[in-house]
Amino acid sequence: MKTDMVRQIRSRESQGWPIVVVIVDDHPIAADGLKSYLETTSDIRVAAICHTAVDALEVVAAIQPDVVLLDVRLDGSRINGLEVAQQLRRKFTHQQLKILLVSAYCSAQYVFDAVAADVDGYILKSSKDAEIIEAVYAVMQGIGVWDRNVKKVLNGYNSIHDIEHDAHVRDALNSYHSLTPREKEVLALIAANYQNDAIAANLYIVSGTVKQHVNSILRKLALKDRRQLQVWYRLNRDKLIG
Repeated sequence: MKTDMVRQIRSRESQGWPIVVVIVDDHPIAADGLKSYLETTSDIRVAAICHTAVDALEVVAAIQPDVVLLDVRLDGSRINGLEVAQQLRRKFTHQQLKILLVSAYCSAQYVFDAVAADVDGYILKSSKDAEIIEAVYAVMQGIGVWDRNVKKVLNGYNSIHDIEHDAHVRDALNSYHSLTPREKEVLALIAANYQNDAIAANLYIVSGTVKQHVNSILRKLALKDRRQLQVWYRLNRDKLIG
């Protein structure tokens, strides 16, 4: 855990500040139920409940909570919870905001999109009340929380993404060190879900050059597409040094 995070948590505890939470769920009954059992502890205060993606983005920007509990599916919204997570992560790049997905679903597509969005956890609505409260505590301390069913999907990552053996993943880790410094920058931005034009603007290069870098990265890591790059990078980020 980073030193500044330790100080922040200890300061919060010593002053009796609660963890400020915003709930984003399109079902009012589910949201109200989640609020009720989160507030069974004095350590957590639900500052707002949002039922649409637009409201969520506005409210989180205004309140700046510690944790957002975000439903994956937001019926009636133009974008879903995973896209909300991506936008929040881009806006709050300091990583102080914790994003915890709470969903009834854990399809492979949702799980991989969650990893790509760099959320702090993914739990199911079937979790016990105490488990959800513990998940909030955990992400506040920088600990990722993944439901066991979500982990099963992640453990099947190699076969789902046509990477057949763990040896291939090890080879990809070794190949990472063959990337140029610029390619590593491009890869990190791809992992953050930036598109080529945005990467070009961020690095002050042209889109055609970005495309060349992307093709080179895919070739060197022997991965198939941007989605594989995103998931592979997220799962292996802690091992990527130098």
